[in-house]
Amino acid sequence: MKRNKQGSIFIPIIALIVVLCLGYYIISLAYSMSETRNRFEQTLNNRRAYFMARSGIEHIVLKFNTLQKYNKEAINTLVNTEGEYKKTSYLTFIKDVQLPPDNNHTGRNFGYNIDEFNLKYDNASSSSFIVELKSSGRYGNYRNNIKRLIKLSL
Repeated sequence: MKRNKQGSIFIPIIALIVVLCLGYYIISLAYSMSETRNRFEQTLNNRRAYFMARSGIEHIVLKFNTLQKYNKEAINTLVNTEGEYKKTSYLTFIKDVQLPPDNNHTGRNFGYNIDEFNLKYDNASSSSFIVELKSSGRYGNYRNNIKRLIKLSL
């Protein structure tokens, strides 16, 4: 049997093309997976920042509920403050609303702040008031802000 020399050169060329196509597919798959992982990590950290901001709002609502239960006069004083003392009393009220220290020493930069705070009586009911809050949360380099109106009753 005679061997065709031209036919034998096509087999390595076809094998090389198949190897190149397979290599391109593997590289594009690896790139796609790393991009998906990076986007997932960004979304996760953004969600963590959102929940840090939400924790700030929940912290201030917890403080209101505690004061309503044990010291109603403080809430009434806070709600009824007018004029130049209003801003000072609001800043004093929200000053201690902060994240507890990181005792595990993870080194992560996370926390929340109350950026805006306002109280006003609800016109429909004299026994309730509306709290206007803006909280900012941070987790690493990610930031998220939440603004809420919360109706609380005395």
